[in-house]
Amino acid sequence: LRSPRQRTKRVMFRDLHNIWRGVMQIKKYMFCYFKKLHNAAIVVQKHFRLKKIPEHPTLNGQSIRIQIPQNNSSLLREHRAATTIQLAYRGHRKRQAAARKIQKFMKESHKNGKRYLTESIGVISQMLKIFI
Repeated sequence: LRSPRQRTKRVMFRDLHNIWRGVMQIKKYMFCYFKKLHNAAIVVQKHFRLKKIPEHPTLNGQSIRIQIPQNNSSLLREHRAATTIQLAYRGHRKRQAAARKIQKFMKESHKNGKRYLTESIGVISQMLKIFI
């Protein structure tokens, strides 16, 4: 028969493993989401570059004449979309930094073994509160 202490260690290890699987699922979902967001940013930037103000050299070649389109509404819309994507990407970088910290902690605790199991459950649950 196993002692109650061994049983609690096994339960804590199982809980830690379940939390780790949850973190990996969140990471996989976020990767797919931001891959789609990145592709959307590429499309927006491509269309923005196609519709940007064309520059034409003057006849004597000393200065540049800029043509200003009559309707700037599409440019404003494209600029707003690009700004939204940039802000989302900044948030993505912050979440990636948090995920890297969690991964580093998990690798260290896995290396050092059973000694960190009791501490890591509390720390990981605190880190997961950031994502929720």
